[in-house]
Amino acid sequence: CDGALSALCTSDPPVAMATIVGAGAALARTIAALLIFATGGNGYWDSSLACAGAQAPCSSAMPWSNDEDPVVRWAAHPSLCLSATLNGAGEAALLVVRPCNASAPEQRLTSPAGAGPGPLKLGNRCVSGTGNRGALLLRECDVDTAQQVFELPASGHGRIAAGTEASGCLAVRETTAATSAQGASSFLVALADCSEGSQEQAFLLPRPGVAQSAFVGVNLGGWLILESWMWPAEMESQGIRDEFSLIAKYGGPSDGRAQTFMHRHWDTFVRPEHLDTLKRFGVTHVRIPLGFWLFDSVYHESDGFVSGAEPYLARALGWLRERGMKAILDLHAMPGGQATDSSFTGHVSDTAEFFHLAAHGARGREAVRSLVDLVIRYDTEPQTSGVVVGIELLNEPNNRYFESIQEFYSEMIPEVRASLPAERYMVLLGFMDSPHSASAQWLPGEKRSGPGHPG
Repeated sequence: CDGALSALCTSDPPVAMATIVGAGAALARTIAALLIFATGGNGYWDSSLACAGAQAPCSSAMPWSNDEDPVVRWAAHPSLCLSATLNGAGEAALLVVRPCNASAPEQRLTSPAGAGPGPLKLGNRCVSGTGNRGALLLRECDVDTAQQVFELPASGHGRIAAGTEASGCLAVRETTAATSAQGASSFLVALADCSEGSQEQAFLLPRPGVAQSAFVGVNLGGWLILESWMWPAEMESQGIRDEFSLIAKYGGPSDGRAQTFMHRHWDTFVRPEHLDTLKRFGVTHVRIPLGFWLFDSVYHESDGFVSGAEPYLARALGWLRERGMKAILDLHAMPGGQATDSSFTGHVSDTAEFFHLAAHGARGREAVRSLVDLVIRYDTEPQTSGVVVGIELLNEPNNRYFESIQEFYSEMIPEVRASLPAERYMVLLGFMDSPHSASAQWLPGEKRSGPGHPG
């Protein structure tokens, strides 16, 4: 897993990734069905996804490790966390939900989920009842008081009961706003009668064993690259094969109709509520396919695509950060296309011109450099820092050009690694040989010739 290439290693249990295409009205049902199938009924978390020991694929130092923030998130709005209103006087503070900040002491959970009845500690204080079904407080911990005993959900997703469910459950009062000394708006948390299925009483806690776990990921396909089979009503059923043809239908990239259409799509296809749904089902990472036309340094209007999607990508990364989620950016479409008869290239063609024309190859390499620069920029901006954990250099290249694919990877990987070190970022490589015998033979040789390996 080190050296010039950062490839996922074979392990038992393996790194798990559930690929789900698109986001929209049916997203929750799709994810629920797939994750329940994959985890034997426990959609949020299953212990089989946790790694044991210190093998390389499971090390917490690896970029694909999922190290969850030690906070309690409100499942209905996972960007909000259990916290306290700060008064600065060391007195009892009201329990609220407010925007998550894992570095804030008053939000850091120090009680393990599923450990049986006990204190619910945030920082060095304990959540405490007041003897009735009223507001909850954060007070000095007292082992002798029953008002500080809570039952946390064993799976990390569910209700937090006070001692027993007969005593009530934590519930967010959405209609009751509290204001801290810093002026930030939040919602009070109080005890209420426990209610099955109540969104006011559902919370997400750090899952047992998750500090050294595999990630669970989904693919946000159909957003920044439109593929005909992902959007059949607008494309496939109307004989539109790719994004290039869709833009042409609306007059081309300079036409206001095409620009309005694409900006509306970028703005609405991925929204915070979609990411909330993913978070509730235990998704930790998303893969975001990108076209080369995202980058101003590579884009030409003559390519036939509408540019200007990058601000929407940056906005989504900010939403992911608020929810403690990560992203992999996938260079999904290259100039001229890296595969034949494929809608994911943006422009269906019977020739993979990326490998045929030197000009397309040069622009594709510039797209990789621009992607690296974009990742570095995101990591320096507070609202997106720490979200991107890897990039994919080439999606599903036609195996007819296997030698050219090898040359591309051999050239670009050292250049990428000079800016994106292996201990911080994954570099994912796509091959389409079947079975993967040729790529499996080539990869170890490249690793041996990489940094840290003699010869």
